[in-house]
Amino acid sequence: QSALYIPQTPAQVLKWHLQVHGLPTNICEDEVEMYFESRKTSNGGELEDMEFNPSTGTALLRFVDQSVVDSVCCKEHTLKSVPLNVCHYQPPPVQDHSPSPSAGEANLFWIQVTGLLKSIDIPMLEMYFENKRRSGGQEGCVKRVKLDRSPGVAHIAFDDQGVADRVCSRQQCLLKQLLKVKRYVPEDETAMKKKVLVSGFNNKDDADMLEMYFE
Repeated sequence: QSALYIPQTPAQVLKWHLQVHGLPTNICEDEVEMYFESRKTSNGGELEDMEFNPSTGTALLRFVDQSVVDSVCCKEHTLKSVPLNVCHYQPPPVQDHSPSPSAGEANLFWIQVTGLLKSIDIPMLEMYFENKRRSGGQEGCVKRVKLDRSPGVAHIAFDDQGVADRVCSRQQCLLKQLLKVKRYVPEDETAMKKKVLVSGFNNKDDADMLEMYFE
């Protein structure tokens, strides 16, 4: 049997129900509150919370009874002869200030190393491939190391293409074990996120049948 796992995003709970724009400059917080709590004037109801900003002429509203929200939105609002813009609250977009992985990855040059003993760890690989006499590498040039001990495979990123090429051109031996080293191009991480792993089908199933099934 095949299984598809889709991570669930927690439902977003909004603090506010409505946002109001265009409030007159000569209005106070109590007037705004009383207006939107009046069923007669605004179709509203009791407010649980309100955030009033007189400098921008805006307010955020949260009602005790959420069922009144749509009726408030459908009504045309005027306060002190000034038309208001009332709509459902839209939270501001979340800004991600983390560095883009592609920006750093573009300047790295990867190699693939196979034949590693299970006793070898990442610090040992870093020391070996930063030792110019032993591996042809260079101190400080190893920027990333990915190690999978089970098959004895590592992927190592250098910040200098010449160093990566030099390492690949030499015979490598670590702990008396001959290694196979070649240049490696990692698959784009963004593309990987769009893929789904399917397991449990028979080897006899051909590619065309699988393609038609999932299309």
